[in-house]
Amino acid sequence: MQNLLIDLNDYQLLRVSGEDARTFLQGQVSCDVNKLSQDKSLNGVICNIKGRVIVDFRLLAQGDDCLLLVDGDMAHSCKAVLEKYAVFSKVKIHIEEQTMLRYGLLGDSAAALIAALFQDCPSNTDQVQLNPEATVIKVAGHTPRFEIWFNPSEQSATLADLIAALSNTSAELPSYSQGDYQQWLAQDIVNGILHISAALSGLYTPQLLNYDISGLVDFNKGCYTGQEIVARMYYRGKAKKRLFAAKLEIDTLSEPANLSEPLTVSYQLDNTSQQEAVISHSNSNNALYLLLILPSQLIEEESPIYLSERPDIPLEILSLPYTTLGNTAGMNAKD
Repeated sequence: MQNLLIDLNDYQLLRVSGEDARTFLQGQVSCDVNKLSQDKSLNGVICNIKGRVIVDFRLLAQGDDCLLLVDGDMAHSCKAVLEKYAVFSKVKIHIEEQTMLRYGLLGDSAAALIAALFQDCPSNTDQVQLNPEATVIKVAGHTPRFEIWFNPSEQSATLADLIAALSNTSAELPSYSQGDYQQWLAQDIVNGILHISAALSGLYTPQLLNYDISGLVDFNKGCYTGQEIVARMYYRGKAKKRLFAAKLEIDTLSEPANLSEPLTVSYQLDNTSQQEAVISHSNSNNALYLLLILPSQLIEEESPIYLSERPDIPLEILSLPYTTLGNTAGMNAKD
């Protein structure tokens, strides 16, 4: 896959500071904050007392402070939730006003391009590389992906500027093209990654969104808000419903631009016609990529699933990188 440079600036950062910052967060989030370090980021969620996901985040260490990267419309609600529990802790929680320029770089030789720009490249998923100009984070995915956060003091030099300057001195620099967010989102979808927006906040358990098997929930850490319900659902056995990724080739659609939203899919289960809403989708590279919650039985039986507006063409269910037979038995998905 060619290298693509993509603007990822629809986000917000929360800073949690103070001598109790890590202890406080450890009691509120699903990941184990004790595993956080300067060169290791974490992915996690904040749940309500009913075990429903309020927000997902990426957590980074910045000195003694913790930074939570959240979807662009989630910072204020996330701050409000954390502040409810911060009364007896020595912490300060605020939304960063001077945010960093954030880019995504993906492609088969993206790692080589990162190494050329910053003299090194993180090799493990969620690994953080601190550079004078920017912070680089390796992101999960079939295709190599990286986030590049330019430090506020260095934002006069964009990533494109750095690449252009380096291109003048190196004939071996891997090429890249400017991409768009739909291409990044498509990679999130094929890797089974869903980020929580305001429209999805408080609706789903971590299990329904595969957060329990994709690394966002640490079942060996101590208690946090909603933990008892999250753990009970995980240990009681096989999930009746899970998040699945699907794909539909655009050239099979006569009028792809006319699909009305919200998108839904239709299927038959136990001789009954049913529908489910699509919770994330991307139109990219001549294909429609979808994330949706479906009954596990439906996938095990390999029953056809259709976009409701196109009931003649079955969706292709995709395999997800974090699934195993024990996690989602009978997935029967294609690579």
